[in-house]
Amino acid sequence: MTPVRTSGTAASLRDAFDRSFAEAETPDETRYEEVLAITIAGQPYALRLSEVSALHRDRKVVPIPTREPALLGIAAFRGTLAPVYDFATLLGCTGGSSPRCLILARGRAPVGLAFEALEGQRRVARDGISFPAHDGTGHAHGTVRIASSVRPLIHIASVVEAIARRIEAHDPPKER
Repeated sequence: MTPVRTSGTAASLRDAFDRSFAEAETPDETRYEEVLAITIAGQPYALRLSEVSALHRDRKVVPIPTREPALLGIAAFRGTLAPVYDFATLLGCTGGSSPRCLILARGRAPVGLAFEALEGQRRVARDGISFPAHDGTGHAHGTVRIASSVRPLIHIASVVEAIARRIEAHDPPKER
């Protein structure tokens, strides 16, 4: 059997392909952060996608009796019940329309945070995130420019911690 001859061009393409696996990958110098652009009480905000475990729209939330004004009720997520809180109330915002979207915060226990509208997911350069920013609630950990607006970047873990503190204030530990 006669060996198949390849042209010089095909051989050089094959060699370049093989070299691409042998050469070290050059890291992209610009790091990016995936964020969700959202609206809370008519105001633009952003959330780090890395702090979100799920996103839902028009999810059924069952009201429950509570002394906590931010607690909207509970909702089921893949067989797990989670409390759902009004993001606007937690941030001290007034106005706006009924929340139609909610995220589940990434963490040990599922916690839902409901807000008005999801504007979309955006990729922003990490060096485009400014620190620190103060929104009066203590939950904004920087700002990020998305399109023509500069938005507070909400730190979801601090919101969840604030919820835990609110619960402890309403229900002190019982004596044994």
